[in-house]
Amino acid sequence: MRDADILVYATPLYSYGMNSQMKNLIDRMIVLAEPFMEVEEGRSRHIAGAGEKPRKIVLVSNCGLWGIDNFDPLVVHVKKLCQDPPMEYAGALLRPHGEALRAMLDMGTPVGDIIDAAREAGRRLIADGKMSQATLDVISRDLLPVEVYVKMANEQFRQVMARHKAKS
Repeated sequence: MRDADILVYATPLYSYGMNSQMKNLIDRMIVLAEPFMEVEEGRSRHIAGAGEKPRKIVLVSNCGLWGIDNFDPLVVHVKKLCQDPPMEYAGALLRPHGEALRAMLDMGTPVGDIIDAAREAGRRLIADGKMSQATLDVISRDLLPVEVYVKMANEQFRQVMARHKAKS
């Protein structure tokens, strides 16, 4: 990780945040900082460790909930992590109602623009050091109306629970 120019934090969205494995990794990354602090813009923070180079952070996350706003707490958390020690937040590839994307891909529904946009975001990140918001918006675009998604998800949960109950 010390040699990386870009760190990709990839986690499913759990209870509006990162999963425990990602949090554990991030907690252990404190060794990249010095124990000493400084004051910048009125707040204290750790300074980067001796010999540590500037890094970019990219967030990749998927969730079963429908709306993009479900990622807000996670994005705020990752942006805050970029302040201590200082790193550059380079953007987030966020996929709400991700189960619908998998099902649509399996059915051959035309959602290739999302996959293409994810590839383009990666290419731009490597080539230019940033990803366009327009590309990121394609990745997280709505796939179907919220009411349809909730109805489909609830039916799937009912089926799983019925199978589980039948086995008991």
